[in-house]
Amino acid sequence: MLTRSTRSMVTFDNAFRLDGYQHPFPSGAYEIVVEEELLQGVSFEAYRRTATFLTVQGGGGRSGHTTLHMTTREDLEHAIACDQTPREAT
Repeated sequence: MLTRSTRSMVTFDNAFRLDGYQHPFPSGAYEIVVEEELLQGVSFEAYRRTATFLTVQGGGGRSGHTTLHMTTREDLEHAIACDQTPREAT
């Protein structure tokens, strides 16, 4: 099975949450890693997403420590959309 990984960056202006994680992630730049597998038996090249990860760099005493947090495309897109939505002043 042939697989590929693509990487992109996203910057959050505000702290955000992802389903499945108890604590919010702080604002900042994050690398997104998408794993895909080549679909076999089709007459054109096509890939299917198998995993989406948010790369989190450690801070403070965990500096230099990187963790991958599995998420879904939908949850990530929701977090990005919420971050881009202007908030009402209270």
